[in-house]
Amino acid sequence: MQSPILVKFTIATENTTMTNISTELACINIGNGTELSGNGTQFQCCETTKPDSPACQSAFPDRDGMLDKGCSHSFLTKDVDGCIAGCQNLPLLYGSYFQIGDLSASGSGPKERFAACVNVPAIAKAMKANASGASTGSGDQGADLISLPENFMAKAEEYIEGDFTDDGLKNVTSAVTECLSSTCRVSRCPTSCYSKCSPVALLANNTTPNVTAISDCVSTLCGNGYNSLPHADPDITGIGVWISYVVQCLFIIGLLLTSLISASLSRRKKLTRTKHKLRPPRQPEEQAPEHPTNEPGEEWGMIPAISSHLKDEGTNSLWYILLEEFHKAQCFFAATLMIASLSENIFERDMLQVFLIMPISLNGVLPVVFAYFLLVTHSDHNHGPPGFGLTVLTVGVYALSSFVYWSMYAQFLPYSTNGYTPEIWAALSSSLASIPQCGGDRHSAFALCPNLHAFQSGIGDVENSGDKLLGMTPIIWAFSTVGLLVLLVPQFQNYYRRRRSLQRRVEMRGHSSHAAAAASAASAASPYFRPPWTARQTTKEGASRESREIPGSIFPHTFFEVIYIVATLAFLAGMAMQVSLLSISWTLHMMDPRQWSFGQVVAITVWIPPVVELLYASEQWKRESREQKANQTASSPMP
Repeated sequence: MQSPILVKFTIATENTTMTNISTELACINIGNGTELSGNGTQFQCCETTKPDSPACQSAFPDRDGMLDKGCSHSFLTKDVDGCIAGCQNLPLLYGSYFQIGDLSASGSGPKERFAACVNVPAIAKAMKANASGASTGSGDQGADLISLPENFMAKAEEYIEGDFTDDGLKNVTSAVTECLSSTCRVSRCPTSCYSKCSPVALLANNTTPNVTAISDCVSTLCGNGYNSLPHADPDITGIGVWISYVVQCLFIIGLLLTSLISASLSRRKKLTRTKHKLRPPRQPEEQAPEHPTNEPGEEWGMIPAISSHLKDEGTNSLWYILLEEFHKAQCFFAATLMIASLSENIFERDMLQVFLIMPISLNGVLPVVFAYFLLVTHSDHNHGPPGFGLTVLTVGVYALSSFVYWSMYAQFLPYSTNGYTPEIWAALSSSLASIPQCGGDRHSAFALCPNLHAFQSGIGDVENSGDKLLGMTPIIWAFSTVGLLVLLVPQFQNYYRRRRSLQRRVEMRGHSSHAAAAASAASAASPYFRPPWTARQTTKEGASRESREIPGSIFPHTFFEVIYIVATLAFLAGMAMQVSLLSISWTLHMMDPRQWSFGQVVAITVWIPPVVELLYASEQWKRESREQKANQTASSPMP
């Protein structure tokens, strides 16, 4: 939508009379305010009427002048004939070593090249005036060409082609103005800069930029802080996608809390039933029910009501189904994100990708391992331990996410000290604001910012976020890795026992079915770590293992139950750290909370299928309970 506007404007300016009657030949310190004084860095212009002024001497010294630095043959004009051709190369003009991850660079290259290119059209016209020795309206419809002082002529001829055309000057003018106006247009607050960065304001005529206006525009863009930057890619960190990341973490915590609450209520019911059993028997006249039940047959004692034990089993079964379906959904969600991350060229050094993708990659590590931990430890006779397919899916997602995480961490580690924080912020802003009008591929107008004083708050945010990435992420990954390995050992042992059990069944054909069933039951291994509220094992092997109390401990929990409690608390602490990492996008103001696009809504709906599966399983369990009641009623004899 932006290109047609620029095209229309270009056509309009070609047919519009615009004259530059200024005597300004070249300006230095582009982007610095004119109010700065006493340090020689304020914005100044060299006028042809004052060739001995400090501005002219700074612009055209004998060596290391504006053209020497900006139009160096070793960089801008390396593969072209002169500075006019080099200034049309947008990647070279706005390219910065910060943007490609070389944070040890000074960042002065793009500033020097831009300072030269923005002055090249006026200098070139002055060269032409010296050559012709007359006034001409070439391309400017009557505009007087200012002449170049003789002592500056040699320096200009060294870098600027003598056979330039008006088309070349137009292209240079477009290169130094279009990037600025487009950067302002895509910023999150364009009204704060557009009055100074509009295409009309930046042009003196169609072949000459308004250098003073360009300096004001650069100063405005570099001084507006976050308002000058666009928001990050919504496909990675949009508001809907970000909420989906957080929901993934909170969903698991909610499932754990639900299990705790359900276990607490179940234990309270058991204590209540025990108290009722210990009461003395009532008299015959007190045993008549005061309120008849609603179920037919229960008031005469023909069928028992559904026991609390069966209800608890149904609740636990539904909880486990929800956990299992959620785990599948988060595995597919995380795997999709990691595959998409690989398409973002994560092997190229880019600080923006590091700050965005590294926290997301750990969402495929810690929450996945935590959910698998709950699946293993909460399995029972109704729901055995996770199957081989689910285990392979878990390990695969963990491995893919770990690969992406370490690819990001390896890029960030060399620049993890706070001494590189300003450079990291410069690389972040340049990558965040890269647009095609500035050359694309992480090239942006923010490479021109002469200083970062307006971004002090951003530098502090980057420092805090960098500390989180450096310190928290290895802890989360290491704990998740150890936890997954500990969980996989008994799981693979269980798979091995199951395989041997199948072989035994083949060998025991012809024996009694009771012996085969006993062999099958003996092969089913319970998880090592169990919640303290689950029932004790009744098998000899399980009872022997769970009877080992902690020596000297006053708690009635077994050794593995205490490990479960400690591991659960550690997982919860890790989840809190993970949510803190996900907040980096908010800390750096990279997302727009009002941008609810189609993709943002789709990102949230990925968690609907587990809930739908829970509703379906709940309805199915209720139907089976009603059928069981009906069968018991039909089979019970009438009194």
